[in-house]
Amino acid sequence: MEEQSESIVGQLMRVAEQAAKEGYVMGERYDMNYVYYIDDKDWHGAAHYYEYPCVYSWVLIHEYLSIRQTFEADLQISPRVMNYGSVVLEQSGYQLSYRYEEQAFQLTNLGSETRSFEVDLTAIYPACKKWKFSCEGVEGVVEPGSIVTIDGGLTGTWGADIVNLETSALFAACESCNIASTWIGFISDCLVDEVWDDWHIDSLELSNIASKICLEVIRTIFERNNKDQVTYSS
Repeated sequence: MEEQSESIVGQLMRVAEQAAKEGYVMGERYDMNYVYYIDDKDWHGAAHYYEYPCVYSWVLIHEYLSIRQTFEADLQISPRVMNYGSVVLEQSGYQLSYRYEEQAFQLTNLGSETRSFEVDLTAIYPACKKWKFSCEGVEGVVEPGSIVTIDGGLTGTWGADIVNLETSALFAACESCNIASTWIGFISDCLVDEVWDDWHIDSLELSNIASKICLEVIRTIFERNNKDQVTYSS
């Protein structure tokens, strides 16, 4: 999914860069200096071609921000965004905003009526299979593709309450010894459902992700320390 998101971003950026060069008025691009027209001009046709901004907007909203119409709900939300931040669409067909953070996702209904949203956060939280959904004091457990209703002007939050039972002693010792520390791992037990999801699961994928994070942290520290070293020669 990350590769798909990168591909979409790459396409959007290439079109945006070309549009900027042409003052955001793009000509119809057929026979781009290849066969019939050899004049070093990269477009031949209508000077103000309507399809490009329409297709660009469609891909941006429907594929990258991933806000679509659906039969099951008023709107489907399945973001593929690459960075944390906020999206606001006030047009009558959308009237919503969402905020993507490391530990929570928030969706606000900017309309005046109660609406339903089919939400799938798999692309931006690939390691999560369930979320705690809360809105105005009402909480529940949702899975990818679950439909939630949000009243006009209210915000729904997808997240989790996480308790780490094993690292208190580690952090206490590091604090006493004035040593910086970082704990990297994954959630083993989930207690938000009626059934206790324990740690007797296939954790290979989660372990691989944690290992990659550890290696990246070590690599970053190593590179930073090398940059800080000063070499003297006589």
